[in-house]
Amino acid sequence: AGGGVRFRMLTYNILAEIYATQQMYPYCDFWALNWNYRAVNLIRELKDAAADIMCLQEVQADHYEKHLKPQLSDAGFDSLFKQKTRED
Repeated sequence: AGGGVRFRMLTYNILAEIYATQQMYPYCDFWALNWNYRAVNLIRELKDAAADIMCLQEVQADHYEKHLKPQLSDAGFDSLFKQKTRED
């Protein structure tokens, strides 16, 4: 096949904490919806994917600054946060 540059791309909806409620996910145990529990597992999964480019959805600004940015930076990733805009 072609001899072009190969890269791995990942897209992931991390489910913002504001949406991770028992009302929205009644079949899910409360502890599994807890952001601190999910953050550890999400970051591990993102690192394990070894993607060259990651596009994450439903990222809260405070979670990006406190959890995702420093952890992914430590793993060698550069990152950029873009707040969702709503156009009516």
